[in-house]
Amino acid sequence: MPSTINAGLWIRFTFMTLFSALLALIIGQSIIAQGEKHQLTLYSRGVLEQAMAVAAEGNLAIQRVLRLNNVPCSDADLRELRLLSFYALYVRDIGRIEKDKLLCSAGWGKLSPPITLEPPNAITTNGTRLWTALQQIVDPRITADMASKNGVVTITASAAFRHFTQPPDGYSAIIINKRLDHTYQTFGNIDTPTAETLNSRQNSWFTLGKRAFFTCTDRYDICALAQYSPAGVLFRPWYVIAGIMIMGAALGSSFTLCHALYQEKRHSMLYQLEQALKHDQLRPHYQPLVSLTSRTLIGVEALARWRNSKGEDISPEVFVRIAEDNDLIGDLTHAITRQAMQDMQPYLTQERPFTLGINLSVTDIISPDYHQFLQQECERLGIARERIVLELTERSTASPLALDDALQRLQ
Repeated sequence: MPSTINAGLWIRFTFMTLFSALLALIIGQSIIAQGEKHQLTLYSRGVLEQAMAVAAEGNLAIQRVLRLNNVPCSDADLRELRLLSFYALYVRDIGRIEKDKLLCSAGWGKLSPPITLEPPNAITTNGTRLWTALQQIVDPRITADMASKNGVVTITASAAFRHFTQPPDGYSAIIINKRLDHTYQTFGNIDTPTAETLNSRQNSWFTLGKRAFFTCTDRYDICALAQYSPAGVLFRPWYVIAGIMIMGAALGSSFTLCHALYQEKRHSMLYQLEQALKHDQLRPHYQPLVSLTSRTLIGVEALARWRNSKGEDISPEVFVRIAEDNDLIGDLTHAITRQAMQDMQPYLTQERPFTLGINLSVTDIISPDYHQFLQQECERLGIARERIVLELTERSTASPLALDDALQRLQ
């Protein structure tokens, strides 16, 4: 039997250790995923907010130029364009175009001949024409993004996205329109998404490998897709994964051992006796005392008996010794005394002589609590004190003086 129990414990121990290690990995993935999602969301929104700021300043510059009453590309007009570009933060140059030809700009003045521009890469719903990474503007060394509307063109400053040019490790982003057919800016190594791949991108807690976050603004035709790779607990350093699994395994094995100890305690004799006393499960059995001369019943002796929750009868030699060794003998004696006096009250209060014998240990004899308890029970049940016979069972040593004093007080 012990070997079977030990084998079962080891099976549970091994299973809970492995299960807890796996569970810790899953919990770790959930916690890491929450952190990744939070950081990726912040990064994506930061990219989108910067794109909105650049677009807003470009639109504002175009509106201000359109409110000018100067002749396009005149000296007065160029002075105003230079003033606007000087105070702009994200606009490097402002110019005028006509029929896809750049006529002049604040930075280059009046161009002769005008520079023919390539067809725009995209046209927004409000009619703004967009060029991305247009090369050889005036100077062959210049590559820039441009936007034009109603004959006014703005050239985005190369430093407009300087905070995002070098993304953090593992991060990448793309600024794109809502139809996903025009890319404004790309940061890091990220592919231009399609509607199919965008719908398949996951940002749930169990995402592994690549985690993405896509967001758009209603104010402009601008969206931002941010990506973090590699994502998930399995892509963390090996010592992080090992630490999480070891911590989970340790907790799981500790729980299993604690549960096993609890079960062992629960099924131990001491625990069972404590519960039996708590729930008043011990019962007195009565041994009759018969007068040999008159052959009549003159009393009974109460004997403590215990049948545990499994239906097993436990010998008094076993549970009384356990009670004495664990300071439970007082509770046991109180319980048996109380029950025996209640059971025998009809016989103890009749006129015919009848006595109740109760076995006591030395601890009960010298205990003032038991003296007071016995006095109260006799008064409560109306039993004469001389009807109670106390028998001392010597199971432990005691001072003769203390024992004599206690017997005198009981008498």
